[in-house]
Amino acid sequence: MKGFDALTDAALARIQAYTVGLVRNKVDAKDQEVLGSGVLVEIEGRRGILTCGHVAEEIDDKNERQAGLIFFSPDNQPKLGWIGCDSTTLMNCGAKSYDVDESELDLAFARFSLPEFAESVSAKKGVYLNIDRNREKLKKFATKKPFADGVLGMVAKFSEPPVIEGQQITRILHGSLYTGCADHKKGGQLVFDPKDCPREKLPPSFGGTSGGGIWRILFEQDGDDFQLVDVMLIGIASWERKEEKTIVAQAWDRIEDSLIPRVLKEHQV
Repeated sequence: MKGFDALTDAALARIQAYTVGLVRNKVDAKDQEVLGSGVLVEIEGRRGILTCGHVAEEIDDKNERQAGLIFFSPDNQPKLGWIGCDSTTLMNCGAKSYDVDESELDLAFARFSLPEFAESVSAKKGVYLNIDRNREKLKKFATKKPFADGVLGMVAKFSEPPVIEGQQITRILHGSLYTGCADHKKGGQLVFDPKDCPREKLPPSFGGTSGGGIWRILFEQDGDDFQLVDVMLIGIASWERKEEKTIVAQAWDRIEDSLIPRVLKEHQV
């Protein structure tokens, strides 16, 4: 593997399997509205989507149109699957809306309540991040290897308008991996500073990235050669500071201390 771009390509190939985009049909069904992003996780046998609270509220609005999952496929042909109203059981332990203070807890878990739906996600090449293994990697590797941080999620501003050809409606929805540095703050927050690069320019807004994972990308370096060692989830994107072009995220501490205990208590296997 050569160069940092090759490293990010290798990291993307790993991270995209855990990542989903979240969309919803608009009223006229001729377009999809980007709701946010999420991470496929398994919490002691409970499979579903880890995302932020304000995105989960959009998924759970039963008065709205059906929500859909965009799967980032290894063959670069994204696949779309729809979430029926009886397919998920939502547990929101955070913000109900984007219009709250960024210090608020903003996490949710949308459990796949139907085993066959959870299996269909795997059939579309989705992979569930095992929370226990992720925890162990954080303990083992967090400070022992050189690393970069990254966020992967939908970017509404880069998605293209729908194209209508006869009875067929298509739209290219855009997801991006941005690398940079995540700075841990008091109270269980991360502030992620993504870097502009020739391959992937920073958008005017990160809308759609909410709920996407903040990942630590561990690597080894020998001169100009970068070798991917591992990736691990360290947070969930929540808000953006547009003027600073930074993302405020829920750190792993909040996932560990606030979300996981409630999932284990309220959701039986």
